Amino acid sequence: MIQEAGNSPLNDQLRDEIEKEHPAVTILDVPCHYDIEVFNRCEEEGCLLLSLESWKEVHPSLVSVPLNVNHTIPYGIIYSAKAGQEIRHFLQILQKEPAREMA
Repeated sequence: MIQEAGNSPLNDQLRDEIEKEHPAVTILDVPCHYDIEVFNRCEEEGCLLLSLESWKEVHPSLVSVPLNVNHTIPYGIIYSAKAGQEIRHFLQILQKEPAREMA
């Protein structure tokens, strides 16, 4: 199970790779915004679901296993254009930190 094509360039790359390298694998589309119904469907149908690590404990009957792939997911920070001093200070701290890869 992978979110439907056209919503995430990274997921689309993984989908293409699976289709080319593993043509026997059947890909099922799920909505781009996961909700508990997607996780329930995964469990009920005995499927595999491509998901972010942050969802690893969302469902008591599912187990999350990290993928060993050469892809990364870009993250960013969204904040109000009218951010307060604390937020601006936090952003200044982040800008001073060198970029690091997550382990």
